[in-house]
Amino acid sequence: MGWRSVMISRPAKLRREHFSLAIEQEQTAFVPFEDIAIIVLNHREIQLTHPVLSACADYG
Repeated sequence: MGWRSVMISRPAKLRREHFSLAIEQEQTAFVPFEDIAIIVLNHREIQLTHPVLSACADYG
């Protein structure tokens, strides 16, 4: 069960890298999908890849 809340409020690109969510902004941050409880996207310029959406569905 996840315990992290991920809130993104600046332009970013989200992609899947192995078993983690990669958040690309000025730097790249990695968060394991199994740790994520909720993702809040609060900006118009956030790009998601299909594998990110699939991983969110797989991990609940």
